Amino acid sequence: MTDINNITITGRLVSEPVLNHSASGNCLGSFTLASNYRFTNRLGEMRFETAYVPCKAFGGWAESLGEHHKGEQLIVSGRLRTEKWEKDGKPRSQLALVCDSVRFLANPRHEPEPPGTGGIPF
Repeated sequence: MTDINNITITGRLVSEPVLNHSASGNCLGSFTLASNYRFTNRLGEMRFETAYVPCKAFGGWAESLGEHHKGEQLIVSGRLRTEKWEKDGKPRSQLALVCDSVRFLANPRHEPEPPGTGGIPF
């Protein structure tokens, strides 16, 4: 059986997306997504956990990030990748989501777009 590495997550942009271009002109975007999980603890109190997910986007998906801002809600689908590097002689690693699709949801701070013109289709 083949392993499955596929994730879809909804959340909000933690900060403004960072866009860079490679020497060949390809657009590279990175952003962090905050996704909340709501649950009730044993005492019956409502609690929240927030997962901060680093995300990477390439090409057209990355270019679409330039029009969006901190706090906007989006749905991201893609695969998980372990990134490894060294800092101060110590090995570091981080799990990141590499985007296959990015879809921005209606933002209450902005006027909604007419049907069929907004976001990127899944």
